[in-house]
Amino acid sequence: MSIFAAAARFFKPSFVKGADDTAIQRVAASGWITCKQGHRHWGEDGAAGLLLLNRGEDGLHVLMQQRGGLADHGGTWSVPGGARDYFVAGDGERRLGAESAEAGALRETREESDLDVGAIRTHDVYSDDHGGWTFDTVIASIPDRVEVHSDPSEVLHTRWVPLERVEQLPLHPGFARTWPAVRARAEEAMRTVE
Repeated sequence: MSIFAAAARFFKPSFVKGADDTAIQRVAASGWITCKQGHRHWGEDGAAGLLLLNRGEDGLHVLMQQRGGLADHGGTWSVPGGARDYFVAGDGERRLGAESAEAGALRETREESDLDVGAIRTHDVYSDDHGGWTFDTVIASIPDRVEVHSDPSEVLHTRWVPLERVEQLPLHPGFARTWPAVRARAEEAMRTVE
């Protein structure tokens, strides 16, 4: 496993040591970037979100959150997620790259809620590439539909929504645009989950 892969998999500490004793630091992503389509996005290395599904007797449900008022498109609904952090080596001069989509989505979910991500099983990733900036939706499932509380500084509400009712919510514009493709991928992934 490479130094970067190890750091991306175990990103809780601010610093980790690489195989050659080089200090590797996870840096919180910051800053706006303009993609090749002319859109402004938060996170220089892209962003990732967690489309978390649960299958119950009443069908498939998705964990959705209403974005806080200070967030981009505050008040709209989307999945837990945000900018992907990146790693630097040594004195911070050598940039190693961004955390994986899965690591970013799970970290953001932990930061924004009290959900125990240990029970989550990931299945697929849908990438929305804007040219120079990508939002990766990590499609995952959890065996139990647990109550989830969110950090009120970032999220207004979190709730499980029946899959067929997601598009009835006032969705974040980017999520709304990709929802049909993401939904199809999620339904396909869940066909193999018991």
